[in-house]
Amino acid sequence: MKVLVVDDSNTMRLLIVKMLHDMGYTEINAVASSEEAIPLIWNEQFDVILLDWNLPKMSGLDLVKYMKTIPNAQKIPIIMITTMHDRSAILKALKAGVQGYILKPIAKDILSAKLHEIKEKKITVTE
Repeated sequence: MKVLVVDDSNTMRLLIVKMLHDMGYTEINAVASSEEAIPLIWNEQFDVILLDWNLPKMSGLDLVKYMKTIPNAQKIPIIMITTMHDRSAILKALKAGVQGYILKPIAKDILSAKLHEIKEKKITVTE
């Protein structure tokens, strides 16, 4: 499973990448902004994107909306990992097309469960 991590916090990126490695994921790209993520999304195929909401210049939510204009990115599952905890934010993210929503601070077991859900849905869709 190829994963893209987008978070402007270097500490959070390193923590998420370490969690993914501990879970056995090896194909991981990690970037600090939507601007860095966009060329990767255009040129590579990811199985899931782990995305922070609060990013400089272009928010994670705006990146989700932008991804709907990229033909090969429209169906990539996105898990928002954020401090935005109010109900309206969660509803906005889900309406924009996010498949999962995890509140920071992130717990490894919750991340693992969400990734497992994504894998299961992908298997079901392709059968």
